[in-house]
Amino acid sequence: MDRRQFLLTLPPVLRPHTVADPPELVFDGDSPRESIRALHGINGGLLAAGGILDLSDRWKEAAFPLARLYDCHWPNPDLVDVRAVFLDPHGDPARPESYDFDRTDEYVNAIDYCGAAIV
Repeated sequence: MDRRQFLLTLPPVLRPHTVADPPELVFDGDSPRESIRALHGINGGLLAAGGILDLSDRWKEAAFPLARLYDCHWPNPDLVDVRAVFLDPHGDPARPESYDFDRTDEYVNAIDYCGAAIV
């Protein structure tokens, strides 16, 4: 096996007791088919309210492929989540004026500008 191939096996502590031979996963770098999809990313966003913090340059440098925007309390507690977009819980959901997407749109656009896809 050369440096373009490697073999992955489960360490003894993770192996099922009933399996005599551990399963093997072999990666052959000489036979490319499809690229491996990036699954790493970051949680939250890159802008703080009012422009106090803008991490756009760092995000572009890091080239995060994914951004998860669930519970974006840092650095902005006032966007993305339903409670931040639909401001009045007693408002009429059929009326466009019941929603405020401005801050969320700015946030999402900044993430898109940096090249990350949103989960």
